[in-house]
Amino acid sequence: MAIMAPTSILATQHLESFSNILDKFGIRCELLISNMPAKKKREVLADIEEGNIDVIIRNTFDITRKCSV
Repeated sequence: MAIMAPTSILATQHLESFSNILDKFGIRCELLISNMPAKKKREVLADIEEGNIDVIIRNTFDITRKCSV
């Protein structure tokens, strides 16, 4: 599942809210935003491709990138 927010700030707030609820059920949420360090972006994208993330919350960062979500 992917959730898109218009800004990095709102995406970060959504991550906090979703994680507070979904962590209890073992559902992994992760953030993918434009101002993340490149290493962290690569890690998140790799986890998406491997199916390790259940919910990705992102802003319009690289919206054309293909992700298997």
